[in-house]
Amino acid sequence: MRCCHCKKREGIYEISDFVGEQALVMVCDECLDYVLVGLESCPTCGYRKEDYERTGLMGCADCYRAFLPLTMRETLRLQEKTEHKGKKPEEGNFDLVEERSLLKERIEECIRLRKFAKAHELSKRLDEINRLIGDKEDE
Repeated sequence: MRCCHCKKREGIYEISDFVGEQALVMVCDECLDYVLVGLESCPTCGYRKEDYERTGLMGCADCYRAFLPLTMRETLRLQEKTEHKGKKPEEGNFDLVEERSLLKERIEECIRLRKFAKAHELSKRLDEINRLIGDKEDE
């Protein structure tokens, strides 16, 4: 797919949403800086672009939006896309995942209160949910 900016070179970076577009945009390496124009300092805390470039740290939560072009360049360098395509549960498992999270909290509470029999009973249900989800690491 051609670069959306120069329309000359092949786009190598997939950029979506953060440039104000709903559709997928492809950008070549030479046009990336032009597309990713950011602020020199954070309007909230005053943290400067140079500070971020030197330390790799942000001054406040609003710095992430102010320095978006810098962070996007690093994200694109590392993974070549701005959209996360990580591991997620299958469609029907969201209720089970939520129940698993609540069960883990209840088990910890039972152990803290020294209610070991109840914790053991809950852990059996947790094992059952893990088998249904197919997530072996939490068993």
